[in-house]
Amino acid sequence: MPLVPSIVLGILVGVAQTAQQPAKVNTLPCRLIPVSPTVRPVVETGMERSETIRRQCEELAAARAVVVLEWGAMVDSQLHASTGMEVRDGVVVARVKLPPTGDTIVLMAHELQHVIEQTRGLDFRAEAQRAGSGVWRSSGNHYETQAAIDVSRQVTEELRAYSKARRRRAGAVARNGGTVRLHLVRHLPAHQGDRDPDGCRRAGARRAATGRA
Repeated sequence: MPLVPSIVLGILVGVAQTAQQPAKVNTLPCRLIPVSPTVRPVVETGMERSETIRRQCEELAAARAVVVLEWGAMVDSQLHASTGMEVRDGVVVARVKLPPTGDTIVLMAHELQHVIEQTRGLDFRAEAQRAGSGVWRSSGNHYETQAAIDVSRQVTEELRAYSKARRRRAGAVARNGGTVRLHLVRHLPAHQGDRDPDGCRRAGARRAATGRA
């Protein structure tokens, strides 16, 4: 997570370049701004499936932070997300670049946590010098935090739980559908009760009518 200055103008230019495209009203409580229409589903899906991301959005809204989200590039065949931030008049403005493939929702949550850390006034450089702070320099002018790593793990678990719950609901719907069908057949009028839904006479009904097995 690099700290780079003078990104506000670039963000405004990037947003302005998309102004001619049909706009979708942002109903989120926080100011997460997808530059590309294809980034928006990442935000919406994350908000829907992760309680952690919803809490992040609430905290970002309370801090009045502005976060621009866009696709980044793969570096050396590796999937990286990166965030550049600047504080202007007490407001944190960030540009988050997500890789075009991979666990984009998890990576987004990871980078949003870095933005939250900035809104909380975390001094990355100073904390990286202090043993046991949970902040360290990862490479160059990039910093990593244990809190962001923990968020990644938490969101991964939430997405996995959401998928499992959805599969269970789908299975329950399928089972209920079968039960309803049997219920309807069982309560057909007497003159139709010896037929299956496809019109074929049941063997039991033939036995009852003819007395033969």
